[in-house]
Amino acid sequence: MFYFILTMTISCSKLSIDIIKKVSALQKIINLRSIFFLFLLSVVCIFCFSKVTNNLFYLFLIIIPILYFIFLIVKRKFILLTVSIILLTYISLYTFFYIKNYSDKSILNQEYTVSGRVSDIYKVNDNFAYYTLEDVSIKKENNLNKNLKGNLSVPVNNYDNIFCDIGYYISCSIKLSYIPLINDENSINSLYLKNNIRYEASKPINLKDASIFYGNKHLDESIKEYNKNILVNTLGENDGNLAIAVLYGDKGNVNEDLLGIFKQSGVMHIFAVSGLHIGLIIALLVLLLNKLKINKKWQFIISTIVLGVFCYLCSFSSPVVRASIMALTVLFAKILGRKDDKLNTISLSALIILVLNPLNLYDGGFQMTFVAVFGILLFGEIFKKVKIKNNILKKIFLLIATSLSTQLALLPLLANFYGYYATWSILANLFTLPIFTVFYVLLFIINLFVLILPFLNFLLLLPKALLNVIVYINLLITKLPFGIIKTYSWSNIAIISYFLFIFSISRFLILNIKVKVVVSSLLFVISLAFILSSTIPVKSKEDNIHFKDYVQTGYTTLLTTRNNNFFILNPDFSYTGIRKLKSTLNLNRINKIDGILLGFQQEFESKDTIKFLNDFNTTFYLPENHIAIENLNSIGINVKVINFNQSFLIDNIQLTYLSYQNQFYGCLFNFNNKKVLEINMDSITLNQNFIEYLNSHLNFYLNCVRIYNTEEKYDFKDVFNTNNIIFSGI
Repeated sequence: MFYFILTMTISCSKLSIDIIKKVSALQKIINLRSIFFLFLLSVVCIFCFSKVTNNLFYLFLIIIPILYFIFLIVKRKFILLTVSIILLTYISLYTFFYIKNYSDKSILNQEYTVSGRVSDIYKVNDNFAYYTLEDVSIKKENNLNKNLKGNLSVPVNNYDNIFCDIGYYISCSIKLSYIPLINDENSINSLYLKNNIRYEASKPINLKDASIFYGNKHLDESIKEYNKNILVNTLGENDGNLAIAVLYGDKGNVNEDLLGIFKQSGVMHIFAVSGLHIGLIIALLVLLLNKLKINKKWQFIISTIVLGVFCYLCSFSSPVVRASIMALTVLFAKILGRKDDKLNTISLSALIILVLNPLNLYDGGFQMTFVAVFGILLFGEIFKKVKIKNNILKKIFLLIATSLSTQLALLPLLANFYGYYATWSILANLFTLPIFTVFYVLLFIINLFVLILPFLNFLLLLPKALLNVIVYINLLITKLPFGIIKTYSWSNIAIISYFLFIFSISRFLILNIKVKVVVSSLLFVISLAFILSSTIPVKSKEDNIHFKDYVQTGYTTLLTTRNNNFFILNPDFSYTGIRKLKSTLNLNRINKIDGILLGFQQEFESKDTIKFLNDFNTTFYLPENHIAIENLNSIGINVKVINFNQSFLIDNIQLTYLSYQNQFYGCLFNFNNKKVLEINMDSITLNQNFIEYLNSHLNFYLNCVRIYNTEEKYDFKDVFNTNNIIFSGI
């Protein structure tokens, strides 16, 4: 297969040389943009050198730069060829070495005394939060301090018991794990990359066990805290935190139910500071500077200073920096008096961002922003050809067309990031965006005055009224039927074929209308086939147990039966556990849960459970003394109570909850003449009595044993009658 593809690639390359020699003919077919193609090549290089897919796919992608270089040689554009080679070489090497040296793997599962400054606190609920530490140092066995490159994520229990705010320093003894930038699914851990988190604590800590030292906030942190106090005191906690999210992109304290409304309606983007917000700021600034008759050169300088300050206040978050670079690139193009080529301008913005850090390509905000803008550019001219005489109707149509163009371009990303489509998002944006524009302008201007003159805070009640209207409109839209369409991640080939289809129907592919229809139809059929093959839910045709170990999602045991039923064994129902479980189900294209086998004792919050089980009509199978039985029954969730050490049937699979001294320690599966044991060493002590108990009760051959939450691998060689032992969750 490999040699076949290699032969086809060489043949295609030879054929392409003959085609590219007829450059004049090619230019009549494709509306060429050098910067745009250089941007595409940068994406290809980053994709290849980050090695997030298989080798056959690399071979397919490598054709693109080969064709581009041949084109430049034939056109004798040697300066552009030299610049392209230097740029692409730099991006490729940067990507390779950045990923290779992202974190220090030698610290894996070792306990250190860790010290660092609290730079962010993400509150999950009243009892649990994630602290991000920067300027981290660790003390090793020889008492020598070592500074870690990047940030550290520490889960914290009962954080409200002891005061520890942003700017404080924490010193504690924890076991560290490194974050590999590429996870086990051959994809980038983008959430960690976005926050430069390269290490995490293996288990949650309690602040009472840590040493806490007072520290000063940075200027931007102090300003945001001062601003937050004004907004929350004036607008109330919910509206105040929403206003903070709109101004600074900080959604950490926003009510989850409120965020859920905007996620379901499809307008969540208004709370992520990006192109929309920066565009409004620049529009206000340019309008003011034009009134003052400031020339374009000084407009650019002043805009750069203003956006620089704004980026600083937003902690130079990727979306804000990205949107600012885009805005300044557009302004700079106007200074040069160049023809307004939006495709090249946006491509140049993307190139600048990738040169600063090529791994920005894997930031979700980067992808969403540029794909949305490219979608508007690709479809914009098509919709502009529609003749509408009434100005009001024309503006409404263009707003709908812009939203539709964005949604069509973002289909693959929405599927991969969220796992669903908001059906009524176009309607939500149609009603929300005009009101939001007025709201944001008022909030931005009034907030500036209030920061200087706090006694004017009553003026904030005006944008508060508009914010309440926005919330109410989106709440009504979420109540419309069929609001959510579930989907699964698209494959790489499905995404590429879909974007080729979009390109084929745009104005950038110049063909005879009949030929264009044929090409577009063919690409549509091909992309649809790949999309369906990667997004149709899987069907189980056999009894089996799947041990899923993902760096990003943690360990999960899936039980499938020949009757196409799916069961999950011992999931973690904490906030983090539910997020990881959703990711696991999405990765495996599972759209239903027929049962949850929960032996471990865990006190999960009913709110988290209800939110997760909202779309699943499932049943809990719990051992007889499980602490959650009464809680689950009280909230209307089906529960079946199982006696310890007594087998029961799940379709054709025999399962037994095992206990030692009335304490659950594992599950035994028996199917197809195979016996599989899953055991958790967190709930049991490995001693001679327990080993003798195991030998007396499990005195048969085990096909596989999975042991997690232990480091004592050597102790199990003589305990279980099998050579197939899997260790995970360490």
